[in-house]
Amino acid sequence: MSSLRTSLLATSAFAVLVVGLLLSSSAASNAIPGPRTQDVLVVNPTSMPVPTAAQGTTTIAGSVNVANTPAVTFASGATIGISPASNTVQLANTTANPVPVFNLGDALQPFQAAANSTQSGYNVSVVDIATVPAGYRLAIEFVSMVGQVPPTQHVEILQITTVTDPFGGVSHDLLVNAQPAAVIGDALFRASQEVKLYANPGTTVRALFRRNSSAGDATFGVTISGRLVPVV
Repeated sequence: MSSLRTSLLATSAFAVLVVGLLLSSSAASNAIPGPRTQDVLVVNPTSMPVPTAAQGTTTIAGSVNVANTPAVTFASGATIGISPASNTVQLANTTANPVPVFNLGDALQPFQAAANSTQSGYNVSVVDIATVPAGYRLAIEFVSMVGQVPPTQHVEILQITTVTDPFGGVSHDLLVNAQPAAVIGDALFRASQEVKLYANPGTTVRALFRRNSSAGDATFGVTISGRLVPVV
């Protein structure tokens, strides 16, 4: 009786072990496997871009607006384009490193005028050469003057007078040079000189001639040339 009970207990334990193994195997075979790593392709349209942060040097196409007045630097050789509607851009160049410029207005408004006079019994003659047009400043760049006086006389002064703010009228003496005598024997004196003189709008440019004697007749002539600069 005891042997039978022992045999049944052993058989029961074996059966429990077999069932446990079968259940464990079934659970292992039905377990959900873990996720596998794989690439993901993002296909956002241009109307819904993916937010990104630029790293390092970045090339940008199209218009760029810089807000909050930050400091902006440009690499050497970069080109800066500014539309008419843009705000003012100030260049911080120094006198040691100036901005290269080209004067395009030298011959856009050329100007020249001439005048002459003949005097008798006087040693001084004043001639009105030209009146500067309104809205322009006259920049005189070259002056040519000549005086013809009786023999043994000589021309002492050849002057150009201009008016500018805030100095008013100012006389500019030219270098007088004696010339060979004229065919009729009169003495000749000339002044041909490159200058840089200015005259305000509406003012009159004048020339003054003076000789060392008032005897006989004397003839004087003057020519100026330069350009008109619009007053802004």
